[in-house]
Amino acid sequence: MVEGMRVRTLLSVFAAFVLLVVMAVPAVADGHLVTELKKKHQNIECEGEGLWHFVHNKAPKFSDPGTIEVTFSTGMVTKDARAVGKGKTQHYWVRSYGDLITAWDNLPGKLVLSWYKCYGGPSEPPSES
Repeated sequence: MVEGMRVRTLLSVFAAFVLLVVMAVPAVADGHLVTELKKKHQNIECEGEGLWHFVHNKAPKFSDPGTIEVTFSTGMVTKDARAVGKGKTQHYWVRSYGDLITAWDNLPGKLVLSWYKCYGGPSEPPSES
């Protein structure tokens, strides 16, 4: 009886672990999120509005423009890319308030934060240059 309880307990713990892993890993099916922003480019504080430039490198040749989902402390923003270099490089420009948490896009390759600028507060919007 005790042995059966141990087996059930172990199976329950294992099932819970598998469920957590499945929920934490994004789907890789067509059109779903595939590549996470490099760790060193995550969790960046930004007071007020920020302008963020993400670049996806090493996408397959002739890739259609990708889609990025960026998670900020104030919510999520979704944007489509501008594909260059036969689709192998993709650029995303995102404006949002709050700290950058992370980002994912739907292309295989490498996603990096190329550049960003934080503006002091809502009364100082970015210039259109």
